[in-house]
Amino acid sequence: MRTFAAVFPACLSITTAQAQQDDTPSNSFEAHYAAAGITLHYSYDNDRVMHNYSGNWDLDRDGIPDEIYFIGTGGAHLYYYLRVVLSSDRKVRDLKYMESDRPVYTPPLPGDAAGSSRIAGKLTVFSVLQEEDMDFIYIRLDAPAYLAARKMLRRHGVHTDRLLLGFEKGKAVLKDDLRSKDAP
Repeated sequence: MRTFAAVFPACLSITTAQAQQDDTPSNSFEAHYAAAGITLHYSYDNDRVMHNYSGNWDLDRDGIPDEIYFIGTGGAHLYYYLRVVLSSDRKVRDLKYMESDRPVYTPPLPGDAAGSSRIAGKLTVFSVLQEEDMDFIYIRLDAPAYLAARKMLRRHGVHTDRLLLGFEKGKAVLKDDLRSKDAP
């Protein structure tokens, strides 16, 4: 009985500490966005291993914000692939070749636009560039993700690790980000 009385409080404190740690999502970028003063709809779901950026952009330009997620693939080195759901058709588009191990959003610099000579930053992984005719999701693939998808990307006319994804009448439009001069 004495052993139980000594072990039980120790187990309880370990369980309580674990529960407190679980309250804060481990892969969330919320603290980063708060510190950087970036205001956007964002949440991270630890159970579903998912970054949720829904409600920020209207990619199909129907006046209703669309859903953008990065879904975890599992494994020791966690990657996230892009999922887009347009409000106009509610179709789930899983773009598994558009992967990142750190899909942190970087706001575009003033004047940044798809095809311009500026870039939001060499470390930018994910951004949304708004143009007159179309909005684009900008994704910079890291070397392993780019190499894995290179053949498929080339079939679609993409020859860099920096991609622009837009939607025209519900169809995906994929192209190189022409701003990148140093892309492979």
